[in-house]
Amino acid sequence: MANIRLKELIEANVDPKLVARSKESGKLVYFKTPQAKDAALKKGSHEDPKAKKGEQPKVDAKPNDMFGGDYANDRGGETPKADTPSKYDNKSYWKINKDDYETGAPSWSESNPEFTAASLDLVNTAINDEFGKDFEITRQYGGGEGGYEGPMQIFGKGKGEDGYSISIGSSGQDGKFGIVFLEPGGEEALFEPNWEPITGEENLTAQQAYKVSKTLLKMPEVQKLLKGEMKPKQFGPTYAKIKDMFSKGKTESTKLTSMIKK
Repeated sequence: MANIRLKELIEANVDPKLVARSKESGKLVYFKTPQAKDAALKKGSHEDPKAKKGEQPKVDAKPNDMFGGDYANDRGGETPKADTPSKYDNKSYWKINKDDYETGAPSWSESNPEFTAASLDLVNTAINDEFGKDFEITRQYGGGEGGYEGPMQIFGKGKGEDGYSISIGSSGQDGKFGIVFLEPGGEEALFEPNWEPITGEENLTAQQAYKVSKTLLKMPEVQKLLKGEMKPKQFGPTYAKIKDMFSKGKTESTKLTSMIKK
């Protein structure tokens, strides 16, 4: 991803005076205090952002890192650690056979609510196992018996229907999922009057839906929104970046699309 421009930092309510360029990654980063920035400049790990770009080494940021490699470290947090592989990274966990489940009504030949429900069960278990300490999940069941499996919603702990949420659902009941952010109450999609998923299309497998959700839940801004610590207006710039990262057909989404298909 390209370096953050000062204009983008200003739009994200970041003081340009607290910005410096990392010598290691070549990325623009910002600091919480002038003292933290001065310390980094004296240490030699960062320099004035007005320095010529040609003098800086260019290193690709990880696809799920919205602001470059120093995202957490230069905000006073801990240096991000590589994820420890879990069973949810293994394709065998997600292996279920669609043919083992009954299809829906003849007029909806591609629908399979039982398969959709089983797929969402896997996502539910994985997200709850890894993020259950800070988030809670609700489900609208109905696969098989009701002929429709409703979406799964992820809320900040204790917020429930009164909070903003991430919704993972399959309108076609075919085991392909879309992800949207919902307003409190779940009746309206946040920023999307037509309920367009953040990927642009409802085309994610269960494993891909889990990986995208996992990426979202690790973002500090998303955590704050779901926990009621950030208003939609403040979250807007982050949502625009999320949409750009995941939307199909956009240059910046290529690496991320590749990542979630692994």
